Amino acid sequence: ATSFTYSCEELVHRFSPHSKFLDRLTVGCVILQENFSNFDDLKKFRLFNGSTFTNFVDIAASPTHCVQAAGQWNLFVENAEVNCNQQFTLVLTEELENFITPVKEVQLN
Repeated sequence: ATSFTYSCEELVHRFSPHSKFLDRLTVGCVILQENFSNFDDLKKFRLFNGSTFTNFVDIAASPTHCVQAAGQWNLFVENAEVNCNQQFTLVLTEELENFITPVKEVQLN
């Protein structure tokens, strides 16, 4: 399956506020860094499938961290003034994948 990954910086600087992705990439996933808390800026990123907007906060909070569309995804960035000091990754792919998101191990004494 074809997949592409994009960082916050790439989405802000490489793409226009309204960019289209490849037709066959119908699954969009958002993976957050550990202890991510910059949800105000994350809400500024949205995927649009032709009928519905889904913001990155809702995608990241879903059980699979992904949403699937019947067709092409379009990226919308609400405001170019986005702080990328906390990292997230947008994964666009052809098929729904299983993502393992690591969490910090608790030290037991």
